[in-house]
Amino acid sequence: MTKSFAFSVTRVVVCCTLVVALIGAAFAARMIQQQRPPVTGVADSDSGLRTQGQNPPTATVPGKKPPTVTPLTVNTTIDLVAADPNACQNTVAGQCSLRQAIIEANASAGVDTIMVPAGTYQLTLADGGADSHDATQGELSITDGVNIIGDVDGGGNPATIIQACDATPSPTATVCPDANGIADKIFSINPNRDKAFDTNLTNLEIRFGLNLGSFTGDGSGGGIEWDGSSTLSAAAGTLTITNCNIHDNVVTGGWGGGLALHNSSAAGGTLVTITNSTIHNNVSHRASPDSGLGGGIFLDSDTSMIMSNSKVLNNSVLDASSSGAGIAIQAPAAGQPAPNYQIHGSTISGNNATLDGGGIFTNANLNIDQGTIISNNTAGRNGGGLWSNVLNLPAAQQVTLSKVTITGNTATGDGGGIHVDSGDAASGNNLTISFSRLANNSGATGGNLGNVAGAVMATNNWWGSNAPAGGINDPTSAVTFDPFIVLTHTASPNPAGVNRTSTLTADMSADNHGNNAALSGNLDVLSGLPVTFNNAVLGTIAETQPEALNSSAQAIATFNAGPSAGTGSADVTVDQQTVTVPITLVVAIPPAISKLFLPDTVTVNGTVLLSFAIINPNSDPNPNVTLTGLQFTDSLPAGVVVASPNQLSNNCGGTVTADPGASSISLSGGSIGPAVQLRPQLKGAVRRLDPVASGACFISLVVQATTIGVKNNTSSPASANESGPGAPSNTATLTVIPAPVVVPPTISKAFGDPLIPVNGSTSLTFNLANPNSTTILINLSLNDPLPAGLVVASPSGFTSTCDGIINPVPGSSTIAMTGASLSGSASCSLSVNVTATSGGTKINTTNPVTAMFDDGTGHIQPSTGGSASASVQVVLPPSISKAFSPATIAPAGVSTLSFAITNPATNPVPEIGVAFSDSLPANLIVATPNGATGNCDGGTLTATAGSNSISLTGGTIPVGSFCVVSVNVTSAVTGTYTNTSGPVSSTNGGTGNTASAVLTVNRANLIITKTHAEDFHRREIGATYTITVSDDPGAGPTVGPVFVSDILPIVNHTLEPTAIAGPGWTCFLGILTCTRSDALAPGGSYPPITLTVNVPQNITANVVNTAIVLGGGDPDIHVAFDPTHIGPPVH
Repeated sequence: MTKSFAFSVTRVVVCCTLVVALIGAAFAARMIQQQRPPVTGVADSDSGLRTQGQNPPTATVPGKKPPTVTPLTVNTTIDLVAADPNACQNTVAGQCSLRQAIIEANASAGVDTIMVPAGTYQLTLADGGADSHDATQGELSITDGVNIIGDVDGGGNPATIIQACDATPSPTATVCPDANGIADKIFSINPNRDKAFDTNLTNLEIRFGLNLGSFTGDGSGGGIEWDGSSTLSAAAGTLTITNCNIHDNVVTGGWGGGLALHNSSAAGGTLVTITNSTIHNNVSHRASPDSGLGGGIFLDSDTSMIMSNSKVLNNSVLDASSSGAGIAIQAPAAGQPAPNYQIHGSTISGNNATLDGGGIFTNANLNIDQGTIISNNTAGRNGGGLWSNVLNLPAAQQVTLSKVTITGNTATGDGGGIHVDSGDAASGNNLTISFSRLANNSGATGGNLGNVAGAVMATNNWWGSNAPAGGINDPTSAVTFDPFIVLTHTASPNPAGVNRTSTLTADMSADNHGNNAALSGNLDVLSGLPVTFNNAVLGTIAETQPEALNSSAQAIATFNAGPSAGTGSADVTVDQQTVTVPITLVVAIPPAISKLFLPDTVTVNGTVLLSFAIINPNSDPNPNVTLTGLQFTDSLPAGVVVASPNQLSNNCGGTVTADPGASSISLSGGSIGPAVQLRPQLKGAVRRLDPVASGACFISLVVQATTIGVKNNTSSPASANESGPGAPSNTATLTVIPAPVVVPPTISKAFGDPLIPVNGSTSLTFNLANPNSTTILINLSLNDPLPAGLVVASPSGFTSTCDGIINPVPGSSTIAMTGASLSGSASCSLSVNVTATSGGTKINTTNPVTAMFDDGTGHIQPSTGGSASASVQVVLPPSISKAFSPATIAPAGVSTLSFAITNPATNPVPEIGVAFSDSLPANLIVATPNGATGNCDGGTLTATAGSNSISLTGGTIPVGSFCVVSVNVTSAVTGTYTNTSGPVSSTNGGTGNTASAVLTVNRANLIITKTHAEDFHRREIGATYTITVSDDPGAGPTVGPVFVSDILPIVNHTLEPTAIAGPGWTCFLGILTCTRSDALAPGGSYPPITLTVNVPQNITANVVNTAIVLGGGDPDIHVAFDPTHIGPPVH
């Protein structure tokens, strides 16, 4: 059957717009245009029906506007409009009512916050006529963004109560029950549809609304009516309801007893959010025509909503054609994107619809998940829990349910749990449900699910039965419900022994094909579900019933078998499904256990193998019985413990507990099948059912004897589920004897030479001995890590009298031996050459030497000896450096050649026998006298005057010290002399480095300059010239006297000298000459000479004064000219 809510109702839009003359006729026309047009189409809000095909402009939900800085705090429960229009902002005592706060918030741009203390806020100001929707009368009209926040009690429940009537109104009432309050809805949000803004309601109890308005007027929404549309823009507002209790509200001529929610914009996103709230006991009553919708919540076309952790309870739609008692969702406008409707973790229960959809009625895309419960709802026709008829949706959209519980719902017609009606071809009318529970729902057809048409994918669900088809009405075979969850029931062990126990397991973790991969992690709706084990035959159920399924959808119970053998059974029931498991009860022969120690004699602290054999006697010719639940305990005698490691081996199955150091061993949960049959078979081979072992099983482990003596050990009886306990084991005896006294091997070591130079080598010898006279030591091993700076020499020079494996690798830093043996009182040695790569004292310590021996019982025991140390001193060679001072001399000049010889800081001993020789280059000889100094602590310095050789022998340099020797050298030949000594050496440190220095022999190259400060003046007394002599930096020093002469200008009436002098100079005025004999170093200058003159009146205007220098070993004469201008007299 096809059902449509496209009502043929012509709604008349009455535009009672009061237009002020100053606004003008054009604005009035625009306001009329913004009203909803009267059309025939999908049912919309109380203002009219939306025209099919008429699409408003596309937009998105605007971002949240920030709240105002200062909240408005209500200070009276009286319903009043204050004389002061800003009474709340001005905090006028007793004048900030809830109504006044809303009036002020409406007048303030942005999102205002209103704080409403705990208390009951009774609306009393009724409409005086036409409602202007300005909050001054009637319902509380909100026309701008606002947060209204109430108070909570100690349990977190809303304690701020806002009510229209003073008690629950009747659906047929025309006034409030006690004629108190006002007969109106409580909140009307955006009644003019002229603005998109955000509204937040928190911690409020909204009750006793009685909306008497007409369907074409203002008749929808008993508690709240909200419209997200805006005629002035394409945007949409939002509504957020948090921790609110909306109950006992009634509409008598519209839809949405608790909430009526509208939106005619095409804005995307979520417009309405309801969290942690309860909507209950609300009524939608529209007697004429009798088509109420949404007792709890009515969602108009394109009004997207997300509901989380909320409850929709006991709401009603009472009229003959009324649907959606809990929630009613209208279809989107044709061609519009599918709105977003989501219900998460909520409860829809106890709601009652006269027609369809007791819990939920939807014509639109809807997603329900996260453990939502739809229960105990009723419908007078179809869809007790959920009625789905997806209209005007793109093909990819559908109603989707995941992890939802749908139970106890009732429909007089089809689909007690869910009814899927016929939708349009474009959408495919899809419904998908998975990982959900549908049980105990009832209907004339399709107790759990009724499908008129359309594709329904309903796999991986629990249908309250292992035969779900009986609860599905599927006349067109369009429902896919396989695979589905089934209830299984098993007993283990089975067979079980009389007077024993068997574990019953109810399991709902797999589908009807035995697969659980898809269900793993998706069994939330089954966790905690009641499960009842009962009707035990030949036994009893131990636990109190019912139990609950665990998070893996399993439950267990214990079947206590009675004394009689035979076929018993037990039932398990979940929802409508009962599964019986037969249990075979048998009388079985107990298992037999035996044990032994191997070997049975051991020295103290030695280890032996302890072995257990368990036999199943229930084999041919006895009745074949597999023994399960196999167990025993073995308490070890004093002085015997489980060894570490225990080397446990077990083919009995179950769990063996044998912790190292423990004094007991136990088995639990093992099993043994009967032995392979011995009787001839008529045909085919005997098929084993793969028990852990057949006929017998074995456990072995290692134990350690810690004290001396005879240890007798008997195990407890072995028992099984099918038989009970048998007899104790035999007594196994272990004899523990004293261990022989064995002295560990000894080791000593020594370097062949205690003092070697760096890069020198010495032998390293190890001596190993067995101090025991009769015990043979085997697997004798040593490991010697060489200290830093010592490595195995190349070649290694290895020799050995030991029979172990030794392979010293040249260049390595380890010497090792393994696998040697020494008979009683024997010894052996090995020697390896090592090379020093760095200086210092090298202390070499071996790791402890180890060996093994037979303790007399065949057990091999370890033995660890000591370590050995030896040291060798490694001496670095001395180092040498040299220098000439000065580094440049004149021919036949003298320079001191010094040698510095150093004992490196890391050397542990003095350098002795220090020596070097130095052959001077040609034309460089030892001066006369030689000026030799130093002998390096008793050495001999040889430097014969006139020779070209210098040498030192027999010197000694203390630790961390140095010495210096010096000799004067000379050369008569100019040139550059590079002098490199031979390598320095010492007796104990070896050969070190050479040293080089450079001496330059060169003649002086004098430079003369002559300057004056400024022009001279005629008749000037005491004018001066400055004469400076210097030596070229690249030349040699001066040798002998240096002469400077001044030549006055050769002119008439020349300058008249009055003085000539300079520091260190000997000067003669009469001949204008100065001289000195001290040496001038290259690059140096003598102190300047000052020549003082008087200037005659009649001297020529420009003259040149000349100075010359010669001598000092410089073969050349050098001249300096100083042109001088003679100016007029100074007056």
